[in-house]
Amino acid sequence: MRTLLVILFLSSALFAKVATFHLIEKKSRLSYERTIQRLADGAISAKMHVIAKIDQNINERKSTLFIFDIPKVRNKLLVQGNTRAILDTLFRVLVYTRGTSTFVVYHSPKELQELYRISPKLTNILDRLMDTLTNYAIGKR
Repeated sequence: MRTLLVILFLSSALFAKVATFHLIEKKSRLSYERTIQRLADGAISAKMHVIAKIDQNINERKSTLFIFDIPKVRNKLLVQGNTRAILDTLFRVLVYTRGTSTFVVYHSPKELQELYRISPKLTNILDRLMDTLTNYAIGKR
């Protein structure tokens, strides 16, 4: 069932307006493995749920896609009647290697404000949360 949900989620992203989102990319100071561990640990500490962790290692190129759910955000959107926004508030973070370097990349949560008319206050909270999480993962704090 979990695999089916992940497949449906990923395929829906192909047809959404996600392609217009601004990507934020950060270079990690840590190894690929340590970056992945800190991303998972940081998400759990922030009361996020790791819905999926998909390893896509091909030859020397490593990549791991995380899909996170933030229950408090999901509940606020449901209360506001903004159920379609939940499609893009399952946050995706990709950790990958390029040469000997490790990177973290994700969509800017601020883009959700225009797309789904999410309040600027909630959007700023999401932006700070993702920035803090990914900074922790890359060893910036």
